[in-house]
Amino acid sequence: RKKVVEVQVDGAPVIGHEEQSGAIDQPQPVSPGRTDHPVRIWVEIRISNGLHLFQKNLSYPDLVRMVEKLEGLC
Repeated sequence: RKKVVEVQVDGAPVIGHEEQSGAIDQPQPVSPGRTDHPVRIWVEIRISNGLHLFQKNLSYPDLVRMVEKLEGLC
């Protein structure tokens, strides 16, 4: 097994009471001068049974929905 490594991400959405009410948080920009292009996320997951999941061009809310769906499979 590979070791899980903790990372810190700049520009991550703030988690607060708004999330509990179902509101979608807007991601904070990485730097003040870079608000012209929103961050898009690529995810690639390979599982030992041969399953290969690949999603690209995800927004943060899309990533959250994908993770929620994957949690349902566990």
